[in-house]
Amino acid sequence: EQLEMAQALESDSLIAWSYFWIGNSFSGNDLNTALKYFFLGREYALAAGDSNRLGGLDKEIGVGYKMMGHDSLAIEYLRRAQRNVTSSGLANRTAAHLSEVYLKFGMTDSALYQAQRSNVIMDPTKDPYGYARSQLVLGKAYIAKGETEQAAIFFKRCITVCDSFHLVMPLTQVL
Repeated sequence: EQLEMAQALESDSLIAWSYFWIGNSFSGNDLNTALKYFFLGREYALAAGDSNRLGGLDKEIGVGYKMMGHDSLAIEYLRRAQRNVTSSGLANRTAAHLSEVYLKFGMTDSALYQAQRSNVIMDPTKDPYGYARSQLVLGKAYIAKGETEQAAIFFKRCITVCDSFHLVMPLTQVL
């Protein structure tokens, strides 16, 4: 329905975001289909000149490639996203995913740098998931650098926020 309305309005930006949401509906079980819709949305975001929507779609494409194990492509699209996102939520999530991909390559300095870039949510009540994710990736990066005491601080913050806001995904990862 959202896509049909966006098409009726002939709004490339809204069409792009409709494809973003359609792609997200497939992300959990059919990454190839999700990527198809993200790439469709990407074309409309480019046509609209909407950098935040383009960044959001590039972030999702990067996450899809990360989940498929195509880490070089993941880095390429996550870096593209980082150049375009304007919202703090998308900046947070993009940097968190980049940090995790860099850890796979053993690039601990780059992973820590991106983990620090993810730490843009200062108030967990504004975005509990984003705050918890940044604490998680900071902890992971410090563990990879052998700084376990520093990592423990971030892991404890992640656990506290997950417990307070009933967040499952970051909690299972941090535990």
